[in-house]
Amino acid sequence: MQFTFTFTTTAEDVFERVTDAGFIEARCLALGSLQAQCQSDDAPLPLIIIHRTEAAELPAIMKKVVGNQQKIQTEEQWSETEESYDSRSLTKVVGTPIEIHATQCLYNLESGSEITVDLTVSAKIPLIGKKIEPMVASKVRTEMLKEFDYVNSTLASTLA
Repeated sequence: MQFTFTFTTTAEDVFERVTDAGFIEARCLALGSLQAQCQSDDAPLPLIIIHRTEAAELPAIMKKVVGNQQKIQTEEQWSETEESYDSRSLTKVVGTPIEIHATQCLYNLESGSEITVDLTVSAKIPLIGKKIEPMVASKVRTEMLKEFDYVNSTLASTLA
C-alpha cells in the first residue's frame, strides 16, 4: 500500500521533528498511546526505536490474536540523499506474528514538502493471515496520516 502526505513546511523541519525522541513520545501520547518510550542514537541520521502500548481498537477476530492492548515496537533507520530523507522501518505487534515493513521518502516541494510511504503487512496466522493483512494495512495508514497531521499542525503553530 502506498500513500503520500503533504506538509506545509520544509523537509528539513519535518525531519527534525520526526527524528526527535521527545517529540515522538509526546506525539504518541497526544494521539492516544497509553504508554510511549523512544530512543534515538543521536547520530546525524538516527536509528529510532519506539516502544508503545495502545488500546486495541480492532475487530473481534483480531482482538483474539492481540488482546485488549497492543505492545508495539518500531525500529526506524533514516538516511539522507541530496534530494530526500529516507527511512526503512520494521514495526512488530509484540506477541503476534504481525509485522509492518515501511519505507518513507521525505522531500521538498516548491512550497512545503511531501512524504511518500510504502507499507507491506505480514500476518503469518494460519487461515486468517491473508484476510487481516489489508485491515492492518488500512489501520496503519490511518494512524500514520494522523501522526503526519500532528507533525504538520505542531510545525505550523511553532513556525508561524
